Amino acid sequence: MFNHQLIDFDDIDFAAYYFENGILKVIGCFLTVIVAVITESFPGLMVFYVFYSMLRKYSGGFHCSTQLRCLLLSAITLFVIVIVKTALFDNVNYFCGGVHMLSSLIILIFGTVNHPNLDLNERELALNKRKARLVVTFELSVILLALLMHVRSEYVFYMSMGITVNAISMIVAKLSGQEVTTHEGKD
Repeated sequence: MFNHQLIDFDDIDFAAYYFENGILKVIGCFLTVIVAVITESFPGLMVFYVFYSMLRKYSGGFHCSTQLRCLLLSAITLFVIVIVKTALFDNVNYFCGGVHMLSSLIILIFGTVNHPNLDLNERELALNKRKARLVVTFELSVILLALLMHVRSEYVFYMSMGITVNAISMIVAKLSGQEVTTHEGKD
C-alpha cells in the first residue's frame, strides 16, 4: 500500500494493525461456522452469537492479551456451550431459568466493566452501562416472548448463553483485576 502511495509511511503500523485485526475477525467467523457445522448446531450458535455480540459491545468484560488467544478462547467457549447443551438434555429449561436470571442480574447491577482496551471516561462509562442494561432488558424480553411462543428450548438456551457468557466475562475481568477506574478529567 505504501509502494502504491495509498498510505503514508507513518501509517504503516496503523494499517498493519487493522489488516491483522480484519484477518483474525474473518478467521474467527470462519472458525465459528466450522464449530457450528461440526457440532450440528449452526442455527443455535448463530442465535447465541447475535445475543452475545449485541450485549458484549456495551458490557465489556475480560479481554485476552492477544487476538490469537481471543480466537482460541472463543472457539473453546463455543464447544463448551454445545457440550453443556448436549449434557443437559431435557433439563435445559431448568438450567436456563436459574443461571440466566443470575447472569441478567449481574449485568443489570454492574452494567459495564471498564477494561484497558476501552478506558472509558465517566460519561462514556455511564452511557455504556445504560446501553448494556437496555440491551439485556431487550434480550430478556425476547427470551420471555420466545418462551410464551413455545420456541424450541434449545434456541432459548442459546439466547440465555449469550447473556451468561457476557456475565462470566464481566466477573472474570473483575476478579482478574482487568477493570480500570475512570478518570473524571479524561477526554
